Amino acid sequence: MIIKNQDTIAWRFLYAQISSFNHLYMENARPKWRDDDAGSAQMRGTFFAAYYSDLGERILTLAEGNTERLAGLIKHIDHFEGSYQTRLIHLVKQAISFPDEEKEIIREALCHYLHWHNSYNTSGDKKSRATAELLAPLFNLLSPKDIILDKRRLFTHHYPDLPEGDDKDYIKRSERIKNLRIEAIEEIYSIQGWSGISSLLISVQSSSAIGDTLAFSSISYIDSFSWIIEKFSEDDFPFHYQLISSFYNWLPTEKQQALINSSILNNEINNDVKIAAFFSALPLNMTTWKILLKYTESARTLYWKKISHQNFWIDNDDEADYFIDKMISVGRYISAFNLVKHHLEKVSWQNILKLLNGFRNTTEKDVPLPNGWYLSKAIEYLELSGKVSRLDLALQEFFFFSAFRNSEKEAKNLYAELLSNPPLFIQLVSLAYKPTSDPNYKLDESLHSAAQQAHRILDHSNGLPGQEEDNDINESLFHHWIHEVRKLAMENDRCDITDYLIGKWLATSQYQNDDLWPCSFVRHLLEETENDSIREGFYFGIISNRGVTMRGYHEGGDKERKLVDKYREIANKLYFSYPKVASIFDELMSYYNFDAINEDQNAKLRTEGY
Repeated sequence: MIIKNQDTIAWRFLYAQISSFNHLYMENARPKWRDDDAGSAQMRGTFFAAYYSDLGERILTLAEGNTERLAGLIKHIDHFEGSYQTRLIHLVKQAISFPDEEKEIIREALCHYLHWHNSYNTSGDKKSRATAELLAPLFNLLSPKDIILDKRRLFTHHYPDLPEGDDKDYIKRSERIKNLRIEAIEEIYSIQGWSGISSLLISVQSSSAIGDTLAFSSISYIDSFSWIIEKFSEDDFPFHYQLISSFYNWLPTEKQQALINSSILNNEINNDVKIAAFFSALPLNMTTWKILLKYTESARTLYWKKISHQNFWIDNDDEADYFIDKMISVGRYISAFNLVKHHLEKVSWQNILKLLNGFRNTTEKDVPLPNGWYLSKAIEYLELSGKVSRLDLALQEFFFFSAFRNSEKEAKNLYAELLSNPPLFIQLVSLAYKPTSDPNYKLDESLHSAAQQAHRILDHSNGLPGQEEDNDINESLFHHWIHEVRKLAMENDRCDITDYLIGKWLATSQYQNDDLWPCSFVRHLLEETENDSIREGFYFGIISNRGVTMRGYHEGGDKERKLVDKYREIANKLYFSYPKVASIFDELMSYYNFDAINEDQNAKLRTEGY
């Protein structure tokens, strides 16, 4: 009934079963809701293999006379056996008499099938090659009479499948494809001339393979260039025209020079837009830019405003700096950086600095900022140059902090500067938070982005003042920084939030020589400071620093109970000497004890299936 009334649905269902022929079907996987199905009791113990014959018969019946379905069965032809495979092979042979468009579909499916056998099953160790060898002669017999339909498969993909399979040497494979394309395009040209090549271009909708092949073929390169310029004109002179790029790039230098000086170019490419568009398709290198110099300044400016390449192969430092200078002249800092980011070692530190500074004042539509890894490499090059102060490096990392957060790199110069430069720290606090006495304080709108960035940086808390490379703390530098920051905070009416942030940053401190955490001068600061905000920041800093946790499906709050034990041990050592600090750890014990009970309850619910 379904096959009769819903032919397409029946086909899709039956076709989906073909890939299941090698699967194992278990009785205990039988859906419970099928128990009331007609005849289900009698069918118990009957496995999928029992239906193979019925499936084969119906699939072949539905595929007969339908090109798309028949093509879909060809890749599964090795799943068929006996009379079913014989019948399928017969259906494929009948395709020799199909119209050209349908023959092309069947031939392409057969090509993929033969390509797999002749690339990955050459010895027949994966499956029998008998059917593949039987079908191989059909590939040529299925060739469409229309030469465009016959040859276009070679130009549709960069590396088209070949029925004889792939050569393991990719250079030989590429050479084979190139030679087949040359033969094809020369044959089309000899029969149909440039109208045939135009039909091929329309048919494949990808011009790069055609341009490459014309450059290598024996067809006059002047005639080819004339045809390409004609297509360029018909398409309204778009930028980065692939047909020009692929053809020009593969020509030898002397032929490139001849085309640049040809009357074809000078007569047809005769205004600023056309000139800029034409040169945008040429390679990004000094040779192109020197040729461009003979044209008007407005054409050159338009070129630099519009070029948008994915890659830039830099031959020397001068070429990189010339490119950057020109891109900067039209305000394209981000695009310039994206193209040179893989070759920063060839860019002068001055130009790297110009690019990074330019990001602050420019935006480019649909041009994303590079990720933090490349930005950190650029800042690293600036640092290695020895010409840029740490403060300037820190300001760069401030601007790009969001990018750094999404990479493995850290804004080390920024945090080093914050932990040695109290005025800078307070400047960020003043950006991110309102004065204590003025809750209605309004920040200038132009500073909103900077304020958000400052908030993220301060919230990230990374390091302690006076911390040295071996993680030891220079106590003198530590106390000086704390004193200066708190003094400036008072002057800027931000005492409470500054103390809170100091406490949060103190929570990142490491164990020191006295083998008790936190170290003695941190404990002393937490104990002696009258403002509770610093202890509150320390408390929440510890909780925040723990981050995300993972646990087993049935695991309860064991992790939290270990923390309770840890903080109880610390608190017991501090009760008499540092009672305020001990109270922080008492609160942490209560927090994690409550958390442990919740995790126990969640584990019980998961065990019960909730």
